[in-house]
Amino acid sequence: SGIGAVKQSEIGAYDTVGKEYIRKQFPDVWELVSYEGNVTLKDGDPFVHGHVVLSNHDMKTIGGHLFEMTVAAVGEFFLRKFDNDAYREINEDVGLPCICLEHKF
Repeated sequence: SGIGAVKQSEIGAYDTVGKEYIRKQFPDVWELVSYEGNVTLKDGDPFVHGHVVLSNHDMKTIGGHLFEMTVAAVGEFFLRKFDNDAYREINEDVGLPCICLEHKF
């Protein structure tokens, strides 16, 4: 999870019909109201999947899948270890690399 102040943000939403992301850039400074995500392995390399909610100085919010952002003033992030093996594989129906768990709960 995370909070802070960010700039040069690029976020998006997934078009399930076209199977592609709609992306938009926000160069100004925004309040990072919420960051949620995970880190798994994709093709043996770390893969960060994050979503954000941002607020401007008029207290209007936007949110979506995070592609890129730069910390503008402060960024406070916490990672929690998950005691299970997780990785990603392409789900052909969805068109995205989806999380897979090695062990069931």
